[in-house]
Amino acid sequence: MNETRRKGDRKTRWALMISVTLNLLVAGVIIGGAFGPANRGPQPPQVGLGPFDRGLTDADRQTLTRMAKAEGFEFNNYPGAIDVWLERILTAIEQTPYDEVAVRDALNAHRMHIVSRIQTGEDIMVKWLGTLTPEDRKTFVERIRTHEEEGGGPPPQH
Repeated sequence: MNETRRKGDRKTRWALMISVTLNLLVAGVIIGGAFGPANRGPQPPQVGLGPFDRGLTDADRQTLTRMAKAEGFEFNNYPGAIDVWLERILTAIEQTPYDEVAVRDALNAHRMHIVSRIQTGEDIMVKWLGTLTPEDRKTFVERIRTHEEEGGGPPPQH
């Protein structure tokens, strides 16, 4: 009984760590892309899945991007949305007298927007994984594990 509980706890911890990692990485990619250097020019829209990017081929990325567009995911709208969210936060910060509630509300609204985008990305990934054969899913997982065993870093281009 105790050993079964430990195995269940371990699986739950791993699932939680993967979920948190995915959420943080997707948010980081979205925010980093929005606040990154402006001189990099327009980039084609792509779905970012954090550590799971390491298992994607270019064809996989294209498929996920098509699925995201079909779901109404707005790639090109996000940088403009960041400006709106940032302006709301900055406006709240500079209020005199300082209004902590307004700052927290602005930050919370921005977080909820990001969480919504992360959830959409997760939903698309889950649907995509459901279209793969068992062999394709195994290959996907093997690419991620191989990449992590080699020290991680940016996802390889397949």
